[in-house]
This record gives sequence, C-alpha cells and structure tokens, in this order.
Amino acid sequence: MKVSLVTYLALLLTHTGLIHASSSTMLPSASINTFMSQGYTQTSDNNLYGKSQDSYGSFSLREFGLNASANITPSFFTSAQILARNTGHDEDNDISLDYALVDYSHSPSEFRTYGIRLGRIKNPLGFYNETRDVAFTRPSVILPQSIYFDRTRDLALSADGIHVYNNAKLFSHNSELTIGILKPRIEDKSTTKTLLGQSVQGSLKNNTGYVWKAELNTTPYTLSLSGANLELTYNGPEILADKEANVRFLINILSFQYDSEHISITSEYADRRFKFTNMESLTPFKKQNGESFYLQVTTLSSLKFKYFVRYDVLYQNKDDRNGNKLSRLTNGNRPNHSQFAKDWTLGMRWDINRFWVLSIEHHWINGTAWLPFQNNPLPSETKKTWRLFAGNISFRY
Repeated sequence: MKVSLVTYLALLLTHTGLIHASSSTMLPSASINTFMSQGYTQTSDNNLYGKSQDSYGSFSLREFGLNASANITPSFFTSAQILARNTGHDEDNDISLDYALVDYSHSPSEFRTYGIRLGRIKNPLGFYNETRDVAFTRPSVILPQSIYFDRTRDLALSADGIHVYNNAKLFSHNSELTIGILKPRIEDKSTTKTLLGQSVQGSLKNNTGYVWKAELNTTPYTLSLSGANLELTYNGPEILADKEANVRFLINILSFQYDSEHISITSEYADRRFKFTNMESLTPFKKQNGESFYLQVTTLSSLKFKYFVRYDVLYQNKDDRNGNKLSRLTNGNRPNHSQFAKDWTLGMRWDINRFWVLSIEHHWINGTAWLPFQNNPLPSETKKTWRLFAGNISFRY
C-alpha cells in the first residue's frame, strides 16, 4: 500500500508528539529522531519516481523515517528504524523495518575498539549506503546511480545477519574493518525483474552471503574498499524441475575522498561480476562483468551552501559496453542504450538550519542502464538521451 503525503504529515505530527511525551520515561541515554522528505522530479523523456514526463513533473518521491537508539550499558547499544518510502512504483511498501540491531563493543584501550552487531544491519558498502535514506547525510537528491542503484535498493540497503568490527586510532590515522555474514532482503519481485527481465515468472530466494569493508582515514584523505558476495536461488516455471538455477554476485567498491576547508573531491569505482547457472531461458549470458565509477567535486562556499559537479558512468557489461550484442540477442526488446548510462550533474544544497535542508540538481544523461523498469515497463520505448531536474526538501527532528 502506498503512503500518501497526508499520511506522512500525520506520522510526523504523531511521532513528534511521542518524542515529547516519552522523554521523561526514556533511558537517560536514549533518543528518538524522525525525518521526512518530499521530492520532485521532471524529465524530458523517460520516467523517474512517477510520471515525471508530465508537464508538471512528479511529486511521488517521499520518505519518512523514525529511529530510536539507546545505550543499555556502556558496552551494549541498540538501535532501530522504521521507514516509509514512496517512489511512484506499483510495489511500494507502506512501512518497513529498515534496520534493528544490538551492538556490543569493547575498548581495551583508548586507541582500539572491537565489537559485534546482530540483527537487521545496514550493509557497509561505499561511502553512502548506510546513510542513503537521510537527506542530511547524502551529497545530492539522487545518489550516483552507477554505485547506489535505486532499482535494487532493498537488496543493497540492509540485511539480516551478524557483523564483527575493529576500529583503531594512531595519531591522525583512523582505520576500520568490518566483516559480516548475512541473508539479503528480497521482499518483492522488483529485484528479480531487474536482474532477470520483466517477463520472468518466478522469484529469487536469498541464501547466506558475505559483506566487508576496510577503511583508512588520514586527514584530509579517506580510502576504503568494500564489497559483498551473494548467491540467489531462482524458482520458476522456466527452469526444469531437476535443475537448480542461481545467480552468484560479487561486487567490490573502491572509494576515495579528499576533504579540505573549501573543496571536497569524491570518487568511487565498482566492479560487479554475475554468474548465471541453468538460466539460459532467462538471460543470454552465463557470465556478465560490469563496472561503474563517478567523480564529484563539491565547493564549500559557506556553512549553508554547497555546489557540486559530478560525472557518473555505468556499464552493465564490460564486454558489451555499447549494448549492441544484447540488443541483437533480444531482437531489440532491450535496446543498446539500456546497457550504459553517462550522467553529467550540476547541483546545490542549502542547509537552511539544523532542521531543514533543500537540494536541487540537473542531470544530462546518455543511456538508461539505471532507469527503474517500474516506471518504464517497455524498455524499447525509452529514449537514449534525456534530461532530469530533481529537487528535495527535508525536515528532521
């Protein structure tokens, strides 16, 4: 069930009241926070977050989150968040459990901390995956889609499992290592259709997977390597009963950031490897290796205003960068431009105060590789070159 704007406002007012009402009964170290975002998109061609090609654009993009956290003891921390998100897709959910975890940490010295997290945990992929839902923590309205796909968002965002981590400090150097065992979230058919095509009749099931991240920060530089290894089993009428069909997925993301007083430079590169077993009836390839990267430069002209320029590139298949091979194998049902996307973006962010933030940006895009099929059910009718204007206003408390 989709969440209307009225519902978002009602939730916001209700939970703001709950914060005040429960403050006297909560643990001294507990906190409750809420955020709400209203987005706008308008495109020259294709649709993104609703019918954005309309003359007045689309206001379908909305987000509402409520999170609570508490230190039970100096070593035990617990946190959870519920999230309601509308993107103009038919399969939008009402309210879902975004994450809920218990964290035990131990610090044998002031320079080292290690611990373990258990529950539904955000996947530590890249710089922004763990905080991508909160507008105050992301650099733009729409994150670089070459790395942070919205159309497979649930699969990447969080998973049920266990993480072990170690943090160390030495002079101006900080390092972090996280390794996790997980079961990814596949809560609707959109992930299956994105990976295997819209005509697929079955569904993917999650198996045990792994996630990792190693990060080093030595001011003003940050460097990290993160990734995941997943296996998804497919059940559907297209596969013979005596065969087991699955998709194996390996991703590694190399991230770099330079931060100074007046400028920030961020770049990330992803290598993605797919292996399809007994799925010849669904995909023309047994293996597919994709790659993507972006480079973003942000100027910090003041405490309130930030301006950025970004170049973002995605190739679904390094062996078919222009998409001609796939287009030929599918008789044009999947056009060549569905296999790549090159996106120039200019944008700005205005931190109005500590409660409100406004962001706007304009994209010039060549290709549709990250365009959600939910808003574009016929890939053959999408346009190769298109423009996108996006805005977002967010409130937190």
